[in-house]
Order: sequence, then C-alpha cells, then structure tokens
Amino acid sequence: MKTFRNILLALGVIILLFVGIVFYSFSRTIPIRQGQPLSGGAVQVKDGMVSVGMIPSGAGQAILVDCGNDRKEAAILAELRQKNLDVEAVRTILLTHAHPDHIAGCSVFPRAEVFAMAPEQGLLEGTAAARSPIGKLLGKKNSGIHITKYLQDGETLQCGDVKVTAYLIPGHTDGSAAYLAAGTLYMGDSADAGKDGTLLPAKYIVSNDTDQNQVSLKKLATELKPIEGEVQYIEFAHSGPFVGIKPLLDFAGLH
Repeated sequence: MKTFRNILLALGVIILLFVGIVFYSFSRTIPIRQGQPLSGGAVQVKDGMVSVGMIPSGAGQAILVDCGNDRKEAAILAELRQKNLDVEAVRTILLTHAHPDHIAGCSVFPRAEVFAMAPEQGLLEGTAAARSPIGKLLGKKNSGIHITKYLQDGETLQCGDVKVTAYLIPGHTDGSAAYLAAGTLYMGDSADAGKDGTLLPAKYIVSNDTDQNQVSLKKLATELKPIEGEVQYIEFAHSGPFVGIKPLLDFAGLH
C-alpha cells in the first residue's frame, strides 16, 4: 500500500511539474490570435493551444501547415467557411512534425496530399518513439496518416499557385520542418515568439535534443539571410507570429 501511495505521489509531482513548465513557457510568449493575418493572404488559425497555418493556393484551394489538435477540426472548418470554402478545398497539408497535437485532424481532408520530412517517417509510422521526456513516456504509435511524399532538406514543392521550400531543422524531433511559403516562414514547435521580441528555442520537456534545435535554428538563419527580404512573417505553432525575420537572425547573431 505504501509503495502504491509513493507511485501516486511521484506521478502527481511529475504532472504538477509538467503543468508548471507549460504555464511558464506560455506566459513568456505572444498569444495566438484567431485569424491573425500573415503574408500572401494566409492566416493563423487558433486550435486551442496550437495553431495551424492556412494559405490560399489558387481558386478554391488552400494549404494547411499542420492539421491541428481537434479531430473534428472545428476551428479550421469555421475558417474555411468564412472564406466560402469546404474540406475539399484543402489540397495540401505540410506537417512540421508528428506530435499528436499537430496531426489529429488530417483525416478530415480526404483530397489533401500530405508531406513531411524524411527523418520524421519513423515517428509517423510508429517504428520509433520520440526521445523527449514526454515522448519516452508515450512510446511508439502509428499515426495512420498516408504521407504522399517524404521531403529532403531544401526541397521545393509547387502547391497550386504557391511555391513552398522545406527546411529540415532537427532537434524538437528528428524530422522537424520549417516551410517558407508565400512570404511566411512556418516553424512548428521548433521555436516560439517571446513577448520581449526575442525568438525562443524549442521547449526541453517535449524536444528530443534542445542543443541540436538551437544549432538547427542558427543554420536556418544562415541559409535565409541572403533572402531575408522575402520573409515577411515567422509563424509559430504555440505563439503568435513575428513580423519579419530579424528575431531569427538576432538569435543566430547575424544582425
């Protein structure tokens, strides 16, 4: 009986610690605002504590960056209705990584081609578990998502009228991606926007390797520096966006 109580106490401490870390992390970031405009007519859709990028890609077509935490996709469907679109309009889904709060609603969009980075294949198909503290507890799980194509670092896609460039930025997960599309850089969980204007790297408790994450962010900044004028916004999955690329360049010591 005493052992059982000790186990419950330990679990309670872990849960409280996790909640405290999450609260502290989100208290430092710019809040997500529903319908926040981005470049190229895109918007940031608020789905609880996570966001989804919605990018127009031609007449009656849209791209989603991630597919949210809600299996019914209420927030995304509401945003589509505001634009006089329906589920058939979503032709492309770009996954930043395979954590459950970013992939839950993919099955709602049957016409969409789904893309992810090649090193994320094991996590998506359930042959590998995330190495983060939380990932080790959750273990392996097949997402059930059919990936149209696994992408390589620097690969480009033509999605309707929009050219997308995919960048591999490992650290949060092995196959974490950033996507540059229509002037907005979509970062997923690899970084957040701090209220003080600084770019915050990925959170330790849900990341495989925070040192690798920071190296990846600096490498990305170096790659994008020559075209910095093309990056009008940086969008993050768990915070509001930044205008311009300066916070990423500052993080890398390039300004």
